[in-house]
Amino acid sequence: MATPTGLVVPNVKNVQALSLLQIASELTRLTDLARGGAVPPSDLTGGTFSLSNIGAIGGTYASPVVLPGELAIGALGKLRVVPRLLKFLINRLRTRCFSLSSTQVR
Repeated sequence: MATPTGLVVPNVKNVQALSLLQIASELTRLTDLARGGAVPPSDLTGGTFSLSNIGAIGGTYASPVVLPGELAIGALGKLRVVPRLLKFLINRLRTRCFSLSSTQVR
């Protein structure tokens, strides 16, 4: 999340046990804390996977860095409309790049 003091990456704990409404509520809580510069360390650590939307700033590709203790990080690029030939017709195809970095798991 972009904040007045820089980027922060809070995480939603136990997301697998939450409903979509609960996830949305937790994201709102984390966003409000981040905007106020008051995210506690417990909300910044303990994640296993991070997802970044670099497309929001116009980015397409990234080299995401895996933080210590995380399994992987992904970055979504900007949604682009490109021409594609399909059955002799030119169609508009919406496409987006996804970059992924992961650790070695043994």
